[in-house]
Amino acid sequence: MVLNLGPVGCYPGYLVELPHTSSDLDEHGCIISYNNAVDDYNKLLKETLTQTRKSLSDASIVYVDTNSALLELFRHPTSYGTRTFPWFVNFNNDIKNTFSVFGWGDWEILKNLEF
Repeated sequence: MVLNLGPVGCYPGYLVELPHTSSDLDEHGCIISYNNAVDDYNKLLKETLTQTRKSLSDASIVYVDTNSALLELFRHPTSYGTRTFPWFVNFNNDIKNTFSVFGWGDWEILKNLEF
C-alpha cells in the first residue's frame, strides 16, 4: 500500500512558519504553490507505480489517494461534522491572530504544536 502526499499547503505548520502573502493562498487558505508541488509529485508517484506493477506483476501494489480525502476535509469541514478549522480563516494574512480569535490560547505554545 502506497499513500500519496497530502495537501501540505493546508497544514498549519506550513501556514504559520513559511513566509507568504494573501496572494499565495487559495480560497480555502492553503498555500497554492505547495499544493501544486504535491499534485505534481502525486502524479509522478502514480505513473511510477503503474510501471512498477508491470515489472512486478506478481506483486499487489495499491495506491491510496489520501490527498483528495484530506483536501475535501480541509475545504468542507462542516460537511463532515466538524467546525471550521482556524487556519481556514485568514485575517490580513495574520495566522497568529487567527489562532487567537478562535480561542486557541497562547500563541507561543501553539507555535510549537505539531498538527
